[in-house]
Amino acid sequence: MMNKDSKTAKAVYLSMLLLCFLLCGWEILQTINLLNMKTEEETNHPQWVKMLHQLNGRLHQEPVAMIANGFFWHLLLLLSAPILAFCVLFLTAYQVIYFYALKKNITPKGYPDKELAVVVTGCDSGFGKELVFSLVSKGFVVFPACLVKDSFEEFQGDSNIIPIQVDVTKEKDVEDAAKVVLKWLEGGDTSKKRYLHALVNNAGIGIAGLSGWMTVSDFQKVMDVNFFGMLRCIQAFLPILKRQSADGTWTQSRIVNMVSTAGFIAGGMVSAAYESSKHAIDAYTTNLRLELEPFKIHVTAINPGMHRTPLADGRAIANGMKDVWDRMTQEKRDEYGEPYFHSVADIFERSTGKFSWDKKYVVEAMDEAVVAQSPPSRMLVGMDAKFFLYPASKLPTYLRANFIRQKPAMMMNSH
Repeated sequence: MMNKDSKTAKAVYLSMLLLCFLLCGWEILQTINLLNMKTEEETNHPQWVKMLHQLNGRLHQEPVAMIANGFFWHLLLLLSAPILAFCVLFLTAYQVIYFYALKKNITPKGYPDKELAVVVTGCDSGFGKELVFSLVSKGFVVFPACLVKDSFEEFQGDSNIIPIQVDVTKEKDVEDAAKVVLKWLEGGDTSKKRYLHALVNNAGIGIAGLSGWMTVSDFQKVMDVNFFGMLRCIQAFLPILKRQSADGTWTQSRIVNMVSTAGFIAGGMVSAAYESSKHAIDAYTTNLRLELEPFKIHVTAINPGMHRTPLADGRAIANGMKDVWDRMTQEKRDEYGEPYFHSVADIFERSTGKFSWDKKYVVEAMDEAVVAQSPPSRMLVGMDAKFFLYPASKLPTYLRANFIRQKPAMMMNSH
């Protein structure tokens, strides 16, 4: 038996639902009545197209817009939640079965008549450097692309590591790197065919700071490495991958793009230029995946949260943020004030210090994307990425609007 309070709540809920139905029904009737009001643009449209145009117009008028939006999401979540919950459970069971019974990896050891190569950018330190050694241990020939030649010393003594100096912001460097790989593919022992198995785009930089603190050149610098650098590499090496797939000699090639959680959530890392570049990469990676599906070339986005690398070092980032702050004009600094700057810097330094995970988990994910026969389209790495940031990216923006509590100096006396 339902108590009085639950009956009342149910009655209120049903009343609100009925009201929404009536309002939406009324708006649809109004739309039908307006169909006789033809504009020159709509004269030759079919009746159902004119109806959609009229309905779209009505759905942008308040309070209809807010009622329709709330009602739509209410019904969608109410009806889809149980179905989605069951689908997730089914998918999890399938993944477990696949892991134990169906999963297959592609390594050179399984293809004794072939030599498989991987190009990895950004190998001076961090994820890229660690990935090189992991892939070599599995039998791959790896071309680590390093910004400076001094980094070559890390890779001496192994014939399966062929370091190349590449500045991804320079077209010629990238083209020369592709020529080196192409020359390797065309040479070697005639008893073993050589193929380019994967391109891993890992090179990246970051400049910490709010968008109001940075110049256009700051944004251009970050975009030139993170996004356009990746684009240059893909355009240089993709013809090789396509050709292999088209002639059927190697149909397991893939491209792995290091994206970051900054690719799907913005505003929480206090790094507008970095997050903008990663959003561009994420969108491009999705487009690339769809475009290369007919060529049987896999494309995977790696989205790690905070992990311990030179790029994500809290103290180094805070120092970089201080450099950005110091080169601002005094007028610009006065807009925000020193207390505001220190509040922003402290938030970032504390969060990176406490929640930076071991980088080995990212390297393992990158390794998996290279060797898995059917690599996933997206790989979230880290508890923050999987259980906080990705779900948070689906929430309304206003819930993240006040993460900096300190007010800018020029707003201190505002009402």
